[in-house]
Amino acid sequence: MLTLPLLLLLLGAPAPDSPNGRLRAAIEANDLSGATAALYAGADIAGYEPPLRDAARFGRLEIMRLLIARGADPRGRVMSHGSNLSALDLAARWGHTEAVRLLLGAGVPVDFPGTLDETALMAAAGFGRIEVMELLLARGAKVNATSQLGATPLLEAAGQGHVQAFDLLVARGADTSRRAKDGRGPLHRAAAGGHLAIVQRLVDLGAALDTKDREGRTPLSLAATDDRLEVVRLLLARGADKGAKDLQGLSALDRAKANGHADVVAALRTAEDAAAAAKSSAACDRGDGSACNALGAMLEAGSGFAKDEAKARSAYELACKAGNTRGCVNLGVLLSASQGIQRDATAASHAFTEACDRGSPLGCYRLGLVREAGDGVERSVPIAAKLFDRACSGGNTWGCHRLALLLRGTAGAPTDLERSTALMAKACDGGYALACLERTSGGGQRGLQCDFTVTHGATSGHVDLGLRDGKVADISVSSFTPGRPGNLGYSCGFEATRGAKKGAAGSAWEDLDGRGARVRDEELGDEVTITPTLDGFVIDLTKATPSRCGAGGMFPEQVLLIPGMRCEATVTLHTY
Repeated sequence: MLTLPLLLLLLGAPAPDSPNGRLRAAIEANDLSGATAALYAGADIAGYEPPLRDAARFGRLEIMRLLIARGADPRGRVMSHGSNLSALDLAARWGHTEAVRLLLGAGVPVDFPGTLDETALMAAAGFGRIEVMELLLARGAKVNATSQLGATPLLEAAGQGHVQAFDLLVARGADTSRRAKDGRGPLHRAAAGGHLAIVQRLVDLGAALDTKDREGRTPLSLAATDDRLEVVRLLLARGADKGAKDLQGLSALDRAKANGHADVVAALRTAEDAAAAAKSSAACDRGDGSACNALGAMLEAGSGFAKDEAKARSAYELACKAGNTRGCVNLGVLLSASQGIQRDATAASHAFTEACDRGSPLGCYRLGLVREAGDGVERSVPIAAKLFDRACSGGNTWGCHRLALLLRGTAGAPTDLERSTALMAKACDGGYALACLERTSGGGQRGLQCDFTVTHGATSGHVDLGLRDGKVADISVSSFTPGRPGNLGYSCGFEATRGAKKGAAGSAWEDLDGRGARVRDEELGDEVTITPTLDGFVIDLTKATPSRCGAGGMFPEQVLLIPGMRCEATVTLHTY
């Protein structure tokens, strides 16, 4: 039978009623007389776990003196869980200043090597033991001592976020550029740990912001991976390279997205927008029409700049003047639908005309809408039809769709149902979702599928729409959100058909304008809305956040189903 004393013996611990066991109990209780009695009874002062080590760990000064007087070796070590610990290591780690002083007085060198040649100063710095550090430094401890792994006292203090210890070491001449064998310096360690005050100090001291470790990781990458938002913001503000990639080809943004750190992702994107804005502004000043157009779009959206439609108008005007037709179109759209500046339909039509005359199919399409509506110019459906035809010939599927509608019998335009059908098919085959809804196939069923990737949160999935007679008949939304690298992640979704239930969730159906639809999952409270628009076809996933998929929104933005368009999501359309 395995008795307790035998079990303790097998584990390397002395039996409680043995002399060694009584000595250990006396040390823990700080019982000097008990320790003396145990020694007289034959307690071992050396062995696998020297009692001097325990006395140093607890800071039992009188018992330490007793043990040393009875012959205990102040330099004695003990192998514990792979660590070659000494009494000095333990006294420094636990902040027992007088115990450290006693051991130094007993002849232990101030830089006596411990585990992997770590020194007592490293141990004290890693635990923020300021008094012990001051004593060791006063006794001549090497401020830049290096372990077998390349650790230094400053690396230990930075990694654990001990600001006072860090300041003391820097004041005593610690080298802030020293790196461990993994390639990480103080800034890497402080950034990864989220220790903002130390990161601030290192940056102020001139630490290199973009130094890479052996894995190619920068301090910004490490901070982004571990969701250290304030550190990320500080490093970005000081000019850290947000585009730097590690040996796996991943940037800080990639790391933050993979780990689902939404606030860090937003901060990195804001920095990217600001950099792009500065670049576009400089190029626009040099007369680059494309850059002026990009600058106008940023000012209009408030991306990289404060939102300012008046300045956006000026940028678009410069772009248009420089021959950039998209700038002319954007100027026209801004002037015809602006909220921040005075609406000017006449000036908008002039901008669209400029774009169309320079060969822009989009400009012709927009001008056609203006002439069809008579907005700022004389209304003329025949001229509108010609403009839509010109846009369609140039590859603009919106123009094909609009002309097809006019040819169905709109007043002022000739009726040509055969050509209308062909144009609608051309627009649908070109990826224009609304044209696919308009197009019927003998009353049979057709459908649309939107494959999407929501970059905010790295969600991917698809939306299936079943169509019947040009109307939405059923909806299926499913998504897959990968977990951290190496994990399988999880999926979610729900399905609904007009007036029916699918799967475990019920659904409430609502028609919108005959072609769109809204479906609500009554069990989970999720909602998906499908609506046609002038410029495309929108599936609104903002309320599609199934609880079975975990906390937080899965679909933070509307997804506009125009191939190649980006709105917090990239979208690919298929018809079937």
